[in-house]
Amino acid sequence: MVIFLSVLFTLVGLTSAVFVVTNKSPMNGALFLIVTLFTVAANYVLLTAEFLAAVQIIVYAGAIMVLIIFVVQLIGFQPVKDSILQKQTPFALVVVSLVFVQIAFFTLRSLPELTSEAPLAEQTLDHAASFSRILFTKYLVPFEIASVLLLVAIIGTVLLAQHKGIRE
Repeated sequence: MVIFLSVLFTLVGLTSAVFVVTNKSPMNGALFLIVTLFTVAANYVLLTAEFLAAVQIIVYAGAIMVLIIFVVQLIGFQPVKDSILQKQTPFALVVVSLVFVQIAFFTLRSLPELTSEAPLAEQTLDHAASFSRILFTKYLVPFEIASVLLLVAIIGTVLLAQHKGIRE
């Protein structure tokens, strides 16, 4: 049953990820991205990594997606012209195909490691306390750099929107 649910969530996630990339409307793309993030969280639950699933939903599907939707609404993106999409489609298909083959190769190569006795979540993290201890000691600087980059991106977007007179 777990394998069936995992395959189902993966197929739904891959389908919505394709719609994120191929959709002409940025708002619909953002909504499909939320679906993709929820399917990743569902797969985390199936791997008994409930903490990672909660972080996936709260941080990515919640906070980050609110920021992305805010920026889409602030700038007011227009749909992309078909001619631009037609010129870039072959290159994009080659890149996506190569990435997909690489992911499939490394996934199939790591399958014997996934069949060990302990679940994957127990192999990597004991519980949320040890994860947060590692995050705020060993990885504090990259964590803070990521938060500053997000802040700079938001400020830059607001300044660009004001400077170009996009908000009318």
